[in-house]
Amino acid sequence: LEATRTRLVAEVPDLRAYWAQHLEADSRMVAGAVAMRVGRDPDDFEVVTFVGALLGGVIAAFFAVTQEPDLYKRIDRGLAYLEKSLRSDLLVQAQAE
Repeated sequence: LEATRTRLVAEVPDLRAYWAQHLEADSRMVAGAVAMRVGRDPDDFEVVTFVGALLGGVIAAFFAVTQEPDLYKRIDRGLAYLEKSLRSDLLVQAQAE
């Protein structure tokens, strides 16, 4: 079922546009949470860039259905990779608090 949903989102322009609209709203929501956590503005370039990396990992996980059928396992794998790979002052600041 998940593979079918992923394929439909990838292939049907209206579904892809709907998904992209929600992704933008999700990005703003996550940026607000990150900004609150690290004491910055949600529009701060570093906050927005960090959130873009996080959501990029989620997008990659969504479309990697052929590698691992469980979406949540794929998301965990992507976030674990980012945690190891992404050196960020935002992460350091948040962990210090």
